[in-house]
Amino acid sequence: MALKRWVCGSDYHGDLACYETEKAFLAFVEDFRPHKRIFGGDLFDFRALRRGASEFDRQHTSSIDIDRSLGFLGRYKPNVFLYGNHDIRLAEWAEKGQTALERDWAQMVQKDLDRALKGLRAAVLPYDARHGVYTLGRLRFVHGYFVGVSAARKHAATYGPVVFGHDHAISRAGFEAIDDRRAWGGGCLCKLDLGYDDRSPAKLRHANGWTYGWYDDKTGDYAVHQAQQICGRWVLPEGFKTYK
Repeated sequence: MALKRWVCGSDYHGDLACYETEKAFLAFVEDFRPHKRIFGGDLFDFRALRRGASEFDRQHTSSIDIDRSLGFLGRYKPNVFLYGNHDIRLAEWAEKGQTALERDWAQMVQKDLDRALKGLRAAVLPYDARHGVYTLGRLRFVHGYFVGVSAARKHAATYGPVVFGHDHAISRAGFEAIDDRRAWGGGCLCKLDLGYDDRSPAKLRHANGWTYGWYDDKTGDYAVHQAQQICGRWVLPEGFKTYK
């Protein structure tokens, strides 16, 4: 048995990141010293690039969003990077921006991201329901393709055992099955009030957090833990002990 540690943070959202959660997350990563650092998607917010964005959001500058996102990437240093639905807006604009200036800008930012990920030697997976799945032993990781109160159950049915983001909520679900059909939603590293979701009751489920655990690189067995605040504090076990 060779137990290895892993951690997964997701949904940073650039200039909408939660500073207190980011600080706690990076401090935990430094203490936990994971063998695998996974970023679960939505590094950027890019609300100005969103389909159906309001006129106010379209006027929003992305410079702080980009600077803060790339800065976090350099501090976290993931060796696995999953694209999220917000991140792929960049590639879409690089190809389909309405003007040459918009396409040139998106291509330049994409090159900055590609350069940063290459420097980290990170495995990069697309936002794709089939190909955007990272496997660590018997455990899978996806950015996420379902939201709402049934998100964990749907991810368990489709991908389980799986850790996912996208939903911004801390959740878990499992099925009665002969094979492992469980899913864990890890919460988010961003603010719980994003502005453009002010009128959506769905945000009442949102919570800051991340996932972490262990895996056996011989058998593929694993353990998943969900980090979340208790009375405004992060109280997390960092080590493990084995018993026979």
